[in-house]
Amino acid sequence: MDRHVEHRPAEAAAGMRSRVSEDDLALDPGAAVLDRIKAIEAERCRLEAEQIQLMDRFVALARADGDKAIAGRQAGEWCAGVAKDEIAAELSWSRHRVSKQMGLARRCRSELPQVWELWRIGALDGWRVQIVVDTSRRLSQPRNVAALDEAVTDPRRGNVTARTVSELRQWCNRFVSRTEPEEFEKRHRAAMKDRRVETWQQEDGMGGLFLITSGVNVAAIDALLTRRARELGADDPRTLDQRRADLFMDRLLGRNHAEGSTVGVDLTVVVPASALLGLDDAPGRLVDGTPVPAGLLRSLAGEPGTLFHRLVTDSMGNVLDVARLGRFPDPLLRLAVQVRDGTCMFPGCQVSAERCDEDHTVPHPRGPTCWCNLACLCRRHHRLKQQPDVTLRQPHPGVLEWKLPTGRTYVVTSDPIESDGGPLEFPQDLLDVLDPWIEPDEPSIEELRQALGV
Repeated sequence: MDRHVEHRPAEAAAGMRSRVSEDDLALDPGAAVLDRIKAIEAERCRLEAEQIQLMDRFVALARADGDKAIAGRQAGEWCAGVAKDEIAAELSWSRHRVSKQMGLARRCRSELPQVWELWRIGALDGWRVQIVVDTSRRLSQPRNVAALDEAVTDPRRGNVTARTVSELRQWCNRFVSRTEPEEFEKRHRAAMKDRRVETWQQEDGMGGLFLITSGVNVAAIDALLTRRARELGADDPRTLDQRRADLFMDRLLGRNHAEGSTVGVDLTVVVPASALLGLDDAPGRLVDGTPVPAGLLRSLAGEPGTLFHRLVTDSMGNVLDVARLGRFPDPLLRLAVQVRDGTCMFPGCQVSAERCDEDHTVPHPRGPTCWCNLACLCRRHHRLKQQPDVTLRQPHPGVLEWKLPTGRTYVVTSDPIESDGGPLEFPQDLLDVLDPWIEPDEPSIEELRQALGV
């Protein structure tokens, strides 16, 4: 799920320290050690970028010497290759790894200068740089590569320095699908031709099975296995993971197994209304942020049993307020919070919102059961919130401020549902398409017309 995390170390520390002094330890040993951990990571990243720059220099010197000695470009390239071999030998790396790292830095410097600068000063590591560079290769237009460089380094958007590797990969996937939806659709169709199942043997008599198919199919399988496993009941001595694995194996092998009470599975997909009509190819997304091609969205819309809930947004993509009386959110409010948050709202946590608790930031009954006071927290971070040296605020819907035991504050922000920022101008046909799927107990289609101004 798209989000960014803002670190506020100034509230607890005077900045990066190269060493932990005795005075620091005496005043606040926890904060001082944490400062040192952060400083070491920044220095490691800076040295990583510097090392690759020196590799480039070493190879360039060898190429130039070869050209001078034999007066031929081919000779220079041969000497450059030998230089890479020597670097590999010195570092106990493969030659392929040397070439890959040098190519990564070269492309980053030339096409993603803002990302390169963050790496050069130690604000970014090679893993994240690799993800952004790989993303740039999936973009067909140079202007979109430049837009990626700007967006991913913007603290209000990509915020590359504050995302985990998993969060950054998800954000980049979303960026590509939104920026070049037609190309995204083509690549999805091509990738589906490569769907397959892979198997491998593991230690201790175990083995693995890996399915490659569309993200929607994987999410549906995951949700179905979890629901069926829970339906087996608390008396089953197996863990949830063991039950999921056994159900999956038994189903494939045709063995007898405990059946759930129902057959289908609920899968939430956020769908741009314009894509349903084919007005554009704007991608949708699963609750966790996984992008879904527009063509697949239109196919899913025609499946039997598909229902649509309306989450009406403002022009910036923020869902309008949803609230209810009582402690527990109703299904629509729960869905709205899950779609907004995507995953647990603790920094870096990737537990799906559908597996989280909808926590009252200000405990009920002091705090209301509403969009502005609920947030998705996994069970672990729900318990963490209740500790006396941890405080949590939600100053705006979907913006959580965590203050942890060292005194540092981390702000986690969910990104709004995508919107072009313009007025909502939907043709009459759109309302005719939506009408059959609107549940009877939801507001009428007339109210939707009024909300959309049509």
